[in-house]
Amino acid sequence: MVEIFDDRVDVVSPGGVCKGITRENFGTVTITRNPTIASMFFRIDYIEQMGTGIGRMRDATRNADVEEPIFEFVGFFKVTFKRNEADASIGRQSVANRSLSVATTDRKSAVISFLEEHEKAKVADLINVVGLSDGRVRALLRSMVSDGTIEKVGDKRFTHYVLKT
Repeated sequence: MVEIFDDRVDVVSPGGVCKGITRENFGTVTITRNPTIASMFFRIDYIEQMGTGIGRMRDATRNADVEEPIFEFVGFFKVTFKRNEADASIGRQSVANRSLSVATTDRKSAVISFLEEHEKAKVADLINVVGLSDGRVRALLRSMVSDGTIEKVGDKRFTHYVLKT
């Protein structure tokens, strides 16, 4: 569940953290709920890495110059992302719209620049380039294929993207 407020965004998971994760080792130890499914997703290139989410959240908040996320472990697992004062005072909707349009344009430009330099790219290559999750990178690439900017080549594990000629 995602709850959006003027001063913060809360993400709540009813599952809690995996058994074996404590406050002391949180963010440094990787334990999967279902290793078979996690391994399968990794092998088919649906996920790039396991156990990197907490560190990536902390890095992203530092880069955005906002407080690090607050993690709560009471029954449910909850992450709170504080908004900075400027974003809170502008209002949630206008910030989201402004950020989305600028970020989308910048991210498309970043993909194009990467492809100009490297000729082709896999989703995993572009995750760090555009700073999005696997699923959001795939959505961005689908939109770029749809608007004719890039072309999808190959299938499944062998999928990569090139600039449309």
